[in-house]
Amino acid sequence: MIPSILERFRFRRPAARGWLPLMGLLLGGSALATMAGSPVDRQAVITLRSLAYDNQLAKRAGSSLTVMVLYREGHAASMAQSEKLTAALAGLKNMKVQGLPMNATRMAWAGVGPLQSSVEAQDVDVLFVCEGLEADLGALTAFSRSQKLLTVAGTAGMVEKGVSLSVFLAGDKYSIGVNLPASAAEGASFSSDLLGLAKVVVR
Repeated sequence: MIPSILERFRFRRPAARGWLPLMGLLLGGSALATMAGSPVDRQAVITLRSLAYDNQLAKRAGSSLTVMVLYREGHAASMAQSEKLTAALAGLKNMKVQGLPMNATRMAWAGVGPLQSSVEAQDVDVLFVCEGLEADLGALTAFSRSQKLLTVAGTAGMVEKGVSLSVFLAGDKYSIGVNLPASAAEGASFSSDLLGLAKVVVR
């Protein structure tokens, strides 16, 4: 039996040539069609695999990695994206990123105050920003940088507007975007291997 994509990747920090598994995930066409799961399942896998290329992740995260999916209440697409992504990440709960156990949570954006309370209570390390929150990226990224929380999105446009990392579907293949000034401000340091795979790099 061929192992599923969720069984093959354990998300340890990549060693030399460690970009090869991620490169395989980014392939389109027939390679993409052979992967198990839905598009959002694959997006979740690529997101976690990309986080493993952050050389500062373990220092920021401590003993575990918590990803909070942020969405806009009343925005149908935002809510649907958050539900699917949270479920996909929950399906990876037995996987580890750089040896850290991972869990996912979901929250409707209601301003910085409520977000800070939830981040502190749940020891959040990563904020996945769903569509529908573009108008609030200024407040969100100001908060994430002050708290050293890595921001991730599912569209290329958000990485150009200050989100650190994006994993998005372009045509029949997945692509990665990295905003270097934003990621540095959030305390991240992505390896050159990931930057070599990124389609969009904001310097």
